[in-house]
Amino acid sequence: AAAKGDADSLYALGLLYKTGRGVPKDEREAAEWFRRGAELDFAPAMVEFAVLQFNGVGVPRDRAAAVQWFRKAAAKGNAVAQNRLAHILAEGLGVEANLAEAREWRDKSREAGLNDPSLDYLSSASAPAKPTAVK
Repeated sequence: AAAKGDADSLYALGLLYKTGRGVPKDEREAAEWFRRGAELDFAPAMVEFAVLQFNGVGVPRDRAAAVQWFRKAAAKGNAVAQNRLAHILAEGLGVEANLAEAREWRDKSREAGLNDPSLDYLSSASAPAKPTAVK
């Protein structure tokens, strides 16, 4: 199915290579399968590829491109992407910090069932961005 371009199968292969279940663990191979699934507009693959790309695991680190994948998956209603995007925007990781947009994505992720207490500080209208060591 993956050979025929089935996005779910491409994603599943990516997970196998990411975890080393039944195949040798290979982050570069995982990234390739996730990328292919992401390019077929499959939100879970977008999230996995974005995480690898954001952190430079298996692919060169490119936070700006990773944020675009998170945005695409978040717009499709993926709660994990919405949550990650809230963190990225709140902390200004690879993008300019935007607390108002961070709150919006946090709220959408909560509506989708992902309640992340670490984003509660965004409830204050004047909440400063959380300090971070690496930007």
